[in-house]
Amino acid sequence: MTVSGESLKVLSAPLGDHRVLARPGPQRGRPLWILDPLAAAIWDAARTGLTAEEIVAYLAAQFALPLAQVQADVARVLTTWGGATDAPTWTLHLADRRIALTVANSKLADGLEPLIAHLQAEPDGPVHARLRLAGTAADWQLFVDGSLAIAGNTLDAAIARTVAELGEAACATDQRLLVLHAAGVSRAGQGLLLIGPGGAGKTTLAAALNASGWELLSDDVVPVTPDGQLLGVGMSLCLKAGSWPALAPWLPDLDRAPLIERAGQPVRFSSPPGPIHRGPLPTAAFVFPRYRPGKEATLEPLDPVRVLQGLIEAQSVIAELTQDKLVALTRWIGSAPGFALTYPDLESALKLIASLPMAS
Repeated sequence: MTVSGESLKVLSAPLGDHRVLARPGPQRGRPLWILDPLAAAIWDAARTGLTAEEIVAYLAAQFALPLAQVQADVARVLTTWGGATDAPTWTLHLADRRIALTVANSKLADGLEPLIAHLQAEPDGPVHARLRLAGTAADWQLFVDGSLAIAGNTLDAAIARTVAELGEAACATDQRLLVLHAAGVSRAGQGLLLIGPGGAGKTTLAAALNASGWELLSDDVVPVTPDGQLLGVGMSLCLKAGSWPALAPWLPDLDRAPLIERAGQPVRFSSPPGPIHRGPLPTAAFVFPRYRPGKEATLEPLDPVRVLQGLIEAQSVIAELTQDKLVALTRWIGSAPGFALTYPDLESALKLIASLPMAS
């Protein structure tokens, strides 16, 4: 989808600190509108994709004006010209949630679309969270359910943070048993978890497994429902530079995937090369991968205590621990086998994972 940065429904030009608006086409009997500085600021804010409530809050603080006056002015401008400031909205299906993402600027929209195109859903239906990316690539603001989450001044940061906030909205931590710092794949109706801290190789493994026919749940976070079922977020794979050569046999087009800088290092966002699964799915096994070049590929069974320790070390998130949640957590951990996977290369890792016994 390409979003035009200029609306065809209205003509707009600055005049000092005022702004002149007009409808396109023959002008006989059609007035020009001259917006005073406050109304011009309302117009400019609306053009960046801010909602009426966000504009009111911003301008009331910026101009130190009574809230009622700003509300009236915003309503007047948007009632007359609101149709010209509509920003495009995607409805995305992540896990068991539908999330609306509105992006006003064409450059921001074009940067995000390749990363989320596979998540688009029909617009009809309930929406569980709303994200709005306003402004331009050089001056953007990200709102989550009407509240400003973060702002920045580079395109890469806007893309990376929007992707992260979409994942947060999908996880809905307060509604889950926990949210795992893990990658997840599935086969034959059961989920396999690849758990570990950053750098353990879980995303690289998930990408290779997905390219080999396994369904992708997620490459970084996996929500677990209160009854111990796995959900798939299904976002694009975020692949660090160190994984690119190893993944070349499985992802031959990776060098054409979008490249951005995230947290000071280059990453490529690759759409899942294979199928995705949103769950819910039972857990077949807990796997803790460790990439060790030059070492022998091994698969070591883990008892439930070591699985729990691994989950803690991987910084899994529980919104609020209760007695019922603790019982559900230990029951879930005991429901499937755990393994420590040491591997020197992806091919040997995939062979060992394919040999895993599935939970009954």
